[in-house]
This record gives sequence, C-alpha cells and structure tokens, in this order.
Amino acid sequence: MAAIIFGAWARLQNLGNLSFWGDDGMTYLGTRGVITYGYPLIPSGFINFHTIFSFYLRAVPALVFGLNEFSLRLPSAVFGILAIPLTFIFVREVLKNKYIALLSSVIVSLSIWQIEFSREVRWYSEFNFFYLASVYFFYLGFITEKKPFRILFILFMILVTFINSLGFSLVFLFVFLLLHKGFKGFFRKNIIIPFIITIAVIAAQTIHRNYWKVGLSFYESTIQSDSILLRTLGKFFSTPKSFFMITFKDMFPWMFYVFIFGLLILFLSIFFKKFRNTDEYYLSIFKRGINSGKEVAEPDDSSGRIGLPFNIAFIYFIFFSNAFFLGVGNMYNQQRYIYFAYIYFTIAYCWTIFEISRILSGIIKKNSKAFVRTFFYMFIAAAVFLGTVSHINPYISAKIPLRENGDAIDSNFAVSNSLSIHPDTEGAGNYIKENIKEGDLVITMDLLNSYLYTQKFDHWVWSGNLVSWQPYHVIGGVYYDYYFGKKVLRDEIDFLEINGKNLWVHATRSKNVTGHVSKNISDYLDAFSSNIVFIGQDDENIVYYIPAEEVKKELLAFTDTSFSQEEILKIETDTTNFDFKEGNNKNFMQGWGESEPEGRWAVSKLSYLFLLFDEKKDYILEIDSKAFLLPDGAQKTYIFINNNFIGEIDYSDSGIRSSSFVIPEEFIDVTAPSVIKFFFRYSAKPGDVDKNSLDPRYLSVFFSEIAIK
Repeated sequence: MAAIIFGAWARLQNLGNLSFWGDDGMTYLGTRGVITYGYPLIPSGFINFHTIFSFYLRAVPALVFGLNEFSLRLPSAVFGILAIPLTFIFVREVLKNKYIALLSSVIVSLSIWQIEFSREVRWYSEFNFFYLASVYFFYLGFITEKKPFRILFILFMILVTFINSLGFSLVFLFVFLLLHKGFKGFFRKNIIIPFIITIAVIAAQTIHRNYWKVGLSFYESTIQSDSILLRTLGKFFSTPKSFFMITFKDMFPWMFYVFIFGLLILFLSIFFKKFRNTDEYYLSIFKRGINSGKEVAEPDDSSGRIGLPFNIAFIYFIFFSNAFFLGVGNMYNQQRYIYFAYIYFTIAYCWTIFEISRILSGIIKKNSKAFVRTFFYMFIAAAVFLGTVSHINPYISAKIPLRENGDAIDSNFAVSNSLSIHPDTEGAGNYIKENIKEGDLVITMDLLNSYLYTQKFDHWVWSGNLVSWQPYHVIGGVYYDYYFGKKVLRDEIDFLEINGKNLWVHATRSKNVTGHVSKNISDYLDAFSSNIVFIGQDDENIVYYIPAEEVKKELLAFTDTSFSQEEILKIETDTTNFDFKEGNNKNFMQGWGESEPEGRWAVSKLSYLFLLFDEKKDYILEIDSKAFLLPDGAQKTYIFINNNFIGEIDYSDSGIRSSSFVIPEEFIDVTAPSVIKFFFRYSAKPGDVDKNSLDPRYLSVFFSEIAIK
C-alpha cells in the first residue's frame, strides 16, 4: 500500500506544470477531434488513427477539466498507478512468490522511468498497463485454462493494438503456448479460434493503416517495389537493430547483469536438479505436460531429467520477443519504444535476486532454525538488490513533480533521448497568442505543440528528411504537412511564397540542428536578431516578429552572391541576346547545368545572371523557357533585378513559352554590375516522374534564350 501511495503522489502532483512537448500535439489534436466530431479528425482533414484509443481515454477528463496539460496527462498518471498493484498480482500468480511480487511492484512504484512516463501526454503509460493486463489474462486463460479470461485477453489485445501497433507482439505469446501445449494440444478450438482472431485483428489493422487514406499512419516503406505485400512489409520492418536488446544495459547496467545471470540460472536448472526451485513449474521438454505445485517434473527421456522452468522462461520470452520485434521494426532507436518491457525486465531481475539468495542460503544446514535461514535469505536478497538496483531513488522521484519549464531532465527518461531540458513551448506560444493581430502569419519549427498555445498555424519550417516517420506529403514538388495541411517551408526561398504578411516565427532548438533546419534558414533568421521579442525559460524557444516589408528584403539580401569580372555580361547595344545553347555563356551565370541542343536547365531553386548596363533607362526582358512539371505540380519563377521584383512566370504546361517584363529605369545601376535572380518554386529529379529515369539532376526551369532590349 505504501508503494501505491508514494507512486500516486509522484505521478499526480503538479500534472499541469510543464508545457506540451515532443509529440504531445498528436494527442491534443486527436482528443480534440474526438470531443468535437466523435472521432480523431485533425485540421488537415485526415483521421489520426495512430494511437486512436488513447484519444478516447483522454476525452473523458478533457470534457471535465478542459483540454489542457492536466487533463491530457491524467490518464497516464492513473494507469501508471494501476500498474503497481497489477504488477504485484501478476507476479504472485505467475511466479508464486510474494517476495518477488512485492519487490517488483515497489520498483515499478519508485522507478524514475515509470514515474516520468506516467506524467506524459502520450500513450506509453496506458500501453504499459493494458499490455501487462493482456499478458496476465493470457496466462490465466490459456496456461491455467480459466475460460472467461480468454475473452478478456481478446478484448484487451484489441485495445492494446488500438493504443499502438507495438501491441502486435502479443501474438508471440501463442508461440510460447505452442511449446506448452504441443501441436496436438495447441490445435484445439479453444486456442486456435483466439489465435485466428488475434491474427485477423493484426492483419485488418495493418491493411487499414496503410490503404485507407484518412487512416494513414505516416510511415513510409523501406522497400521500393511494385509488390504491395513487400511495400507493406517495408512499412513495419527494416534491417535488424541491436539497440533494443542492449538499451537496458546502458540504462540499468548492474540490473542488466543480474538479469542476464538469471538466464544462466534458468539454463542450469533445465539440466541440473540441484538448481531447481520447487515452487517453479517445470515443463518436460521430451514428455508433454507440466508438473505444478511442490513437485518438480522428472521426465523419463534418454537424455536425462530435462525440464524447462516454464513461468520464469515465460517472463524472459516476453522481454526478448519484444526486444527482437522492435529491433526489426521500422523506427528510430529511441528507448521509449521499449519502455513497456521494463516491467518484465524488472520481474526477471527480482526473480534472479531471490534465486541467488535461495541458492546461497542453501548452504545453511537444514537443521538450523527457520529464522536463521530466513535471515540469510532476506539479507542476501537485500544486499544484491541494494548493490545493483538503478534509478530507484525516492528523493529524485519526489523532485520530478516540482520541475519547471527550462529545467534539466535526464535524457534517458525523456520522450526523446535528444532532449536534455524541458522546452518552454508554452511561454513562446502564449506570447504569440497574446500579441498576434488579424492577418499575421505564424511560422513554427514545432509542428505539433506551438499550435496548442497560439491556436494558429500557417507554416512549419523543416529542412530535414525524416527516414521512416514522414508527417508530410508532396504535391507538385511542394511539401504539405499531414496535421494541418499547410505548406512546409523547406528552405529560405520558400519564404517568397509569403506575400505582404507580418510574420511571427517560433524558433526552437531545431534552429541550431542542421538535420532539422538548414544552416541557410538559420542564418536567414539570424539577420533578424533585432526582431526577437521573446526568449523562453529554456533559452531555446524564441519568438521573432518580422514586419511584412522586411521579409523579402532580408531574404533577397541574404541570397546575394559574389562574382568575378569575367562573369559579367555587358549590355551595350539596343538588343542583347543571351543564348543558353552556347557553351561560352556559362561564365555569365550561376545555377544552370550544362548546355544542351536547345538550352540549359536551372538545376537548383535559385539561379543568377550578372549584367553591366552602360545606360540608365527602361529595358525589356524577354525570356523563352519551359518548366519541369511534376504531376499535380505548378512551377513558378520569381524574377528580381538588384533585389527589386519585376515579375513572375506561371507554368501550367511543359511547353516553351515567351514572357516579357519591364525593367524600370530606377532599378538600373550603371556604376556597378546588376544581378538578376530567378527563384523557382521547386527543383525535382526526373525520377520523380519517370521511375526509369537515371538522370541524377534536380531540374527547375529550362531556358533557351533571354533578350534584353
């Protein structure tokens, strides 16, 4: 009871203190969709099927307390508390040892990892609880053959898989059941029907997640194939990784060594009777059936008395099957995905402690008094526990609820191991909400959480290429995010699409992570250092206010480039023709490829021409060009001279078109070279249109000739 009380206090206190972070916005948007529409419809028009059951769990407290940090964290705290007594009940049932059950539940109560994740908005805590409940019901229903629990297993298995697809690993329990029952015992109606139902649920959800558009899970296949089956497998499986096998060694080193030592004891007990615990169930490997209670199985086979300690092997199997399942999964190496296996790791660890104690205390003579043997048994167990346990510290656990935005965190127990402080998303978002005016735009580097405070979202800034989870799609060379359906600003040139709007830019730690935001965008924002209006408590969440007239002005200055005298084309006659077919013209331009029979392709999103005018007057700029068009694409060219806008070209088809623009006299400088900048909406590979194309270039617009009159 004391463990439950402390666990509840550490999990429930100050739940609303910290700002949303990580992937919390997924839960917010999904829960809001459930409250508003009855299903998790998100602003983009998609339905967020991923972790769908979590949204319904949170809708109830959100209706009572409002949609806020407290209400969305409350279910995690509740299920984190419930996991404590459930661990005790489960271990007592399976391992028949109240000491192991008690110690396991105390560790779950005090564990920093368990407390941290019981205070998160995401699905981890309820998945932890429902997965354990499913394993418990499976054991009762199929191992001890209590029929009502088979139905409970099926119901909870469905709920687990609706929390997260990691629940698919529950099907591996039937593998161990096959070992227990044998082929004849396994292929019976009371087992095979639940097994088929489990497989059907997994298959149906897999198809649904990948081929029902509004239920898209945003995961991309790692297998490029014409086969639907292979592409589907590629969404879930990739090259095996050892990360999830060894992460516990890195996080809990001495506990891990004890855990592995338990495997040695398990192995020795298979072959040697003196290592066996008479409380364990031993399964004959050569003779079907199990012995229970105080009797140890003694199968009569030619190899000797070989029996598997079934129940502790069951615990180890759950841990390793999940570590393997995640290791071949298509996801990043983040320990949060293996979080739910911590309970089984802890149970095996505690079992090993008491097995070590049992074996060592066995040297006490049998005729010794009972209290002496009990003393040594408990003393050895306590010594091993205190010498090896990791991250079980009531003092540190008690400080977790007191954390504020900007405070340091242990990255081992954060929702992302790349985080070392809790971000002040709340401060930055609230500042924008309190100061924004109608017509202003909000641009953020936090796709999911900024909106929860600003209640406005116009663009996400993201330059990186996410490998498996891709919360965006491409239409006509332009990226749109899945959550809000807005254009993603991938580089500084994308800011050209913003016309005449004041900008509120919410920068996060991603600004200084080149894998998230390019150095060009970061440097572009640095030009607005005087426009910083808010700095969060974490010193990483920063708000810029950029008036409309400064947006393009700074961008154009930022894209200035250096050139030599040899690269300058002199405009000395009434008409100067610039033929892109001629190889010697390459000196006068940047951003174009090699000459072809009819011209040259611009091979980036920005190209330059360098000119020197000998007279200050009005000129006509004539361009013959065509676009590389993507399906559903709309290419566009923006043209500036000396950072003054002179026009744009829209391409609705891929044919050559002639365009004409006036260069006003006031834009001409005869004392210095002039620079014409061509900005393009996108630059893409021919392989994006034709899979058989081997052309490695990125193409934008094809130019055949330019005339300046």
